[in-house]
Amino acid sequence: MELLGYIDSASKNNREAQNVLGVMYRDGQGTKQNYVKALHYFEKSAQQDYNVAIMQLGFMYKLGLGVRQNYKKAFQHFKRASDLNCTKAKYELAEAYINGLGVDKNISKAKNVLRILNANDDKKAKEIWKKYNLNKLDNVKQKG
Repeated sequence: MELLGYIDSASKNNREAQNVLGVMYRDGQGTKQNYVKALHYFEKSAQQDYNVAIMQLGFMYKLGLGVRQNYKKAFQHFKRASDLNCTKAKYELAEAYINGLGVDKNISKAKNVLRILNANDDKKAKEIWKKYNLNKLDNVKQKG
């Protein structure tokens, strides 16, 4: 589907089409890059609890794309998307807890998120665990 087809579907409150438009505008795929329009479509999709769009909003805030970089808002979006079962958001949540981005450092919470993913033999969760050598990190809360 091309841009106009997605715009038509998005105007009918199709949350997936709204999310795709957000990606297209954010990345300049098939249209000129426009972060304002990307945010608009991600927000419309997120209002319908579309976990992927909520995660995309998290990335917009984490990277400062079209908005002032804000790790706390990024974390809030990743948490909400994670609560709606978005696996990619769970990775971001774990790394936010590990690095203290937008939230106090909490290795225990990071491990809990990754353990749940590891129960399903999640390769990316194992990579994150190994990257940060979580077997050797304490389960202490730290201000980040």
